[in-house]
Amino acid sequence: MKFRSGCYERQWVENVVALGNSGGFVEPLESTALMILCSHTQTIIDFLLHTGLQPTDTIRQLYNDLTLSGWKDIRDFLAIHYKFNGMLDTPFWRQARADTDVSGVAELIKFYQENGPTGFCRYRLPNTQTDFGLEGFLVMFVGNQVPYRNRHKPTPSELEIWKKHKAEFIQQAKSGIRSEEALAYVKHPGWKWNADS
Repeated sequence: MKFRSGCYERQWVENVVALGNSGGFVEPLESTALMILCSHTQTIIDFLLHTGLQPTDTIRQLYNDLTLSGWKDIRDFLAIHYKFNGMLDTPFWRQARADTDVSGVAELIKFYQENGPTGFCRYRLPNTQTDFGLEGFLVMFVGNQVPYRNRHKPTPSELEIWKKHKAEFIQQAKSGIRSEEALAYVKHPGWKWNADS
């Protein structure tokens, strides 16, 4: 599938606002498109409410700066995915790992590879207002098994705390319902969302 990747620098011009994929397109992932649509819609609503439906030029410029930054966040986040995903050894993934530009997150990658999954990585995020949060980036690194040098050796008391938390998590998971059960509830003709009540 061929597509043009990128976004408009100005997504709010005079009285026209581009939302979601009308303002940019990074890759054909529905979750990314939905996230950016929700984020940008909430921002435009907040700005319109704040200005009493009389937006100023500086509000428009702030919106444009924030939305451009959001698209760059997605680009950088996905770059980590394509650069370090080692699940499949196919021509596509070999090329993705070789050719993906990670310059937007180079400092974060370097810091992570030296220090591992630490909260201090937040200071190397390209944007502290990212929709993915530090946790999203750490999940990408840890999930793709990006190697790092500074490994933490837990103390016996830390191991005990972890075992306790792990047991609590397992118990909570066992007391929940399976996804099939949850879907059956939602698909039932009598189902109502809280907002529908």
